[in-house]
Amino acid sequence: ATKQLEGAWVIRYTMGMSVFYLPMFVAGHIYALLSDYPPDGFSEPYQTAMYIGCFLYVLLGLFMLRKVLVKLFNNTIATIVLVVIVLGTNYLHVATVTPAMPHATMFMVFCFILWFSIKWYETRKMKYIVLLGICIGLATLSRPTEFIAILIPILLGVTSVKGLVPHVLSFLKENRNQLFVLVLTVFICFLPQMLYWKKYAGSFIFDF
Repeated sequence: ATKQLEGAWVIRYTMGMSVFYLPMFVAGHIYALLSDYPPDGFSEPYQTAMYIGCFLYVLLGLFMLRKVLVKLFNNTIATIVLVVIVLGTNYLHVATVTPAMPHATMFMVFCFILWFSIKWYETRKMKYIVLLGICIGLATLSRPTEFIAILIPILLGVTSVKGLVPHVLSFLKENRNQLFVLVLTVFICFLPQMLYWKKYAGSFIFDF
């Protein structure tokens, strides 16, 4: 946390990961209340629930990535890519040693963003725009720089630099209403953080 001139303490990190941690905290808290462990948020039930829950996020992320890969490539290529990502990068370390860090959870969220982007292009249904907005909103709430993920549905399908501008102009022209819903959904997800900053830091946007 950082102490402001007025004496208020402002939490340095945005609240997005707290949303992802909430189900694990509740499970750990219920177990602690029903057992002899102290219900203090730090005892063994909380830690165990956190590790299990975050590892489930890891598995869900890989499951969604496979869905995306199988959609775009054959089963062999999808399997090879999954193996390379898990064993050929630091993902295995993050997923097993530090699963409660934001990285594995953000990996899962981005896999959902890819999937919902593909489904939206296939169907143009508003529900996928809302789901995209929720995913991008939660990612932004976890790390504000993740707002860049909004470019994924906008730029999906661009295959060359030459086709970039025409694609974006066409997207903006044909999907203005749904783009508005997308941005609005992201804003609503991020609004609690802005209200927190306003209350304790005195500004809707606060930069440490």
